[in-house]
Amino acid sequence: MSSVGEEPTPGIGLFGPSVDAFDQRAEQLLEIIRSSKVAGRVFLAASHLGDFSVVWHLIAVARGTTSNKRATQAFALSALLGAESLIVNQGVKRIFKRERPTT
Repeated sequence: MSSVGEEPTPGIGLFGPSVDAFDQRAEQLLEIIRSSKVAGRVFLAASHLGDFSVVWHLIAVARGTTSNKRATQAFALSALLGAESLIVNQGVKRIFKRERPTT
């Protein structure tokens, strides 16, 4: 907790000592996962699948192979996902000047 006249540290002490203790314990447990090379690869792969809605395109293609109707739906979904990505990435993110964090 901050002393009188000091700016509080964001998120520290805001909800009381029991929440801080829970948060510290959760951080300790999650650090085990964060330091794992296997977990790092899994989460990196999941992140890449999320880029450009790749995971949704893959699901649409898989569904599209089951029937002609679903193939048409898969094409429509991919077209809509492309339009959504264009609007969000070229429009909304530029308006708010959102930068993606890198590691």
